[in-house]
Amino acid sequence: MIRTSKKGNTQNQITKLAAEISKEYGLPIEVIANHPRNFKSVQNIITNQYSRISRQYPSLQMIGYNPEHDAISLAFYEPDATQRQNISTQFAKLSGMDTIIEFLDQPMTQTSLTDEVVGGGALAYSATNTSGCTAGFIGTMNGRNGFITATHCITSPPPTHYVNRFGTKYALGTPITDKSIYHEVSFVPVNNGKMLGEVYQYLSARGVNQTYRDNMKITGLGVVNTGNAYTAGDVGRLQLCHIGQTTGFSCGTVAAVNVGGGGCNATISGNDHRACASTFINVAGSSLQVQKGDSGGPFFDASGKAYGLASAGVGNSTTVTPIRYIAQAGFQLKLGS
Repeated sequence: MIRTSKKGNTQNQITKLAAEISKEYGLPIEVIANHPRNFKSVQNIITNQYSRISRQYPSLQMIGYNPEHDAISLAFYEPDATQRQNISTQFAKLSGMDTIIEFLDQPMTQTSLTDEVVGGGALAYSATNTSGCTAGFIGTMNGRNGFITATHCITSPPPTHYVNRFGTKYALGTPITDKSIYHEVSFVPVNNGKMLGEVYQYLSARGVNQTYRDNMKITGLGVVNTGNAYTAGDVGRLQLCHIGQTTGFSCGTVAAVNVGGGGCNATISGNDHRACASTFINVAGSSLQVQKGDSGGPFFDASGKAYGLASAGVGNSTTVTPIRYIAQAGFQLKLGS
């Protein structure tokens, strides 16, 4: 099938070429002429809607495109008759496209594509609150699989689930919090899921620079040389990018090292346990976007080295907690293979 938004002579040429290929190879090719959506726009609808629908209805099993009917195809495993009716009514159309809804007799086997646990996933705090913070890098600590995130993300209250970009949820164990004055990083165990040494570089319907990118494979631990002075004249010297569930993917440049964080609660019972020592990295730039909900998300360079986690700041500047401190405390970064 060929989808085209072209008209006039260009459309005629496309139709003629399709007919010639069909005749030569015996392949039926249908041209959907004057169509407002190309394949990429349909793919974007599928990607964006999968995350939204699966959060509302965990019974969603599959979403795809049916070329024969030019419709979005949805499959649910939903035994409850009332919920089936709600689904049929609510999703009669998606983004202006017709839908074909199928209710399965049994759930589909989950594929590896949607079963990934990687850096940059969302942290859910209840069934209705999935906008609190972002998961950092994946790894192990005390023999458990999990991820690191900002300590203030796992207090009052702690998150209940990790949610990947496909909307798949994973239950969390009890966080391990180190109250050192040197960092604001905690480890959170994940009870199941396929743990990958990667971070997202794309989140559906997030941010202003959301061109699709493959996951970034993590290659090792990056360390900013604290003896170097990063000034305005060093713009571009060390670029770090991040992913956050509010703003998505964006990049900035290291502007300063050994800067202060968002408070001094690390040795005090309760509160956020933010680092007291001036060990943060400042990352800034006109293209950088950091907002509430991005906290705890990973910062990495173009080669896949892991540098730190978003801790505080909004807009075009943020403080980043170096992860080398928790690595010294026993966290082992999982590398991409």
